[in-house]
Amino acid sequence: MINKKRLHFSAIFENIFAAVIVIGLLLISSLDDIVVNIMNGLDTKYTNVNLIGIFIALGIIILAFLLAFIFFYIRWRNTYVYFQDEMFVVEKGKLITHKVTIKLKDISNINIRRNIFEKIIGTCSLKLDLNTMSDTNLTTKLIFKMDDALAIKNYILNNEVVKEISETSEESMLKFSFTDVIKHCLMSINLVNLLLVLLVYIPFVGLLLNEFSLVSIVLILVTIIPIIWNMISKCLGYLNFKLINNNDHLTLTYGFFTTVTYHVYFDKVNALIINQTLQARIFKKYLIEVVNAGMGNDDNEKQILTLYTDKKTVDYIMENLLNDYVVYDNELRQDKKALLTMILNNIFIWIVIIVLGLFVSKYFWLLIILGLLGIILSYYTKKITVGNNLVITNGIFNKKTTIIKYSKIEQLEIKKGLFARLFNLNNLQVSIIGTALNTRFKTGYFDYKIGNKVVDKLIVEN
Repeated sequence: MINKKRLHFSAIFENIFAAVIVIGLLLISSLDDIVVNIMNGLDTKYTNVNLIGIFIALGIIILAFLLAFIFFYIRWRNTYVYFQDEMFVVEKGKLITHKVTIKLKDISNINIRRNIFEKIIGTCSLKLDLNTMSDTNLTTKLIFKMDDALAIKNYILNNEVVKEISETSEESMLKFSFTDVIKHCLMSINLVNLLLVLLVYIPFVGLLLNEFSLVSIVLILVTIIPIIWNMISKCLGYLNFKLINNNDHLTLTYGFFTTVTYHVYFDKVNALIINQTLQARIFKKYLIEVVNAGMGNDDNEKQILTLYTDKKTVDYIMENLLNDYVVYDNELRQDKKALLTMILNNIFIWIVIIVLGLFVSKYFWLLIILGLLGIILSYYTKKITVGNNLVITNGIFNKKTTIIKYSKIEQLEIKKGLFARLFNLNNLQVSIIGTALNTRFKTGYFDYKIGNKVVDKLIVEN
């Protein structure tokens, strides 16, 4: 697709909808004042004041809609996308132009998203994620007909055949049933955070029930319904989960109301993360995430490559698709002196808690017990492997194992705090190109020789 092409016309209305909501929120507090000021200037012969006020308010809303339509129509009319010399170009504006040029080799993911409205009219939203730390929001919302989006995708993938994911001949390597999705949602719950929420929420509900009234019932429903809906929507969001191997990239698709399709290049993957919540550790379930720039930046966008599943499935995926990311058994646990280091690092906090326990309430002593429990669990969870890949394991109750190729490491920091220096320990902080949540990975406290070993690996690999 070399010729310039506009976005689909429906992009105007999606932008208008978002703009009208913002304008409405801005006007809602001052709309009454605007109407009153206009009515004060009207002739007193008008007797049906309330009706006139309603018409004026509607007129203001319609005017705002028309102005938004004109603005977004002009912008749509002067926005083009095209390919030029191995570049994807987004060009905006007539008098004041804005041109974004993206190298095809920097594209890490090709994501296609379709909500119910887009399915009805045959369009979709196309997003190109870049394997750089530059701002990619300018290409976040490109709305095309489905055929045009697939043509762009296939041009980037050097594939001349245009076909939807449901028509691909490749068999899905991984499918999850409705029961698997429910299990995934249960495994994904952060039990520690849930416990903290319940400690606040249960007394609040009890207080409202003591003052039983219609208002208290409404307040309880207002707080509990969003939580329940959030859990249900997450479950529905992962229905029809499929993972397809396309030789040089993976195709990941899932969704019920909104269908999401990702195309993830193997060579653009910067790290893998194997996640486990507390209950997942107990039931030996694992979740694989992929880390590269762009994917996971949106609120509704996840980096997962699988749902929570068993070790056998994880090993199958790693061996057949991601065999460059190897996890060895020769993990190194933190030095025993790390326990004392972590305790000393929090010495001032311990002193404050002890004072509060002596002079305020003995219940503050519980914080010391919880703090020591956290340090002990952290000591046993945090590990490191310096092999063909750098493997960093972190966590207290939850556990996260990150597998990083040395060639993908952008920066390595070796830190030695005041107390760690006494025991000749240090911790490492590795930076890679990723998302806001996954760019830096910090290790526990290890002997200084470990840091030197990682530096040697970096020199060899790069």
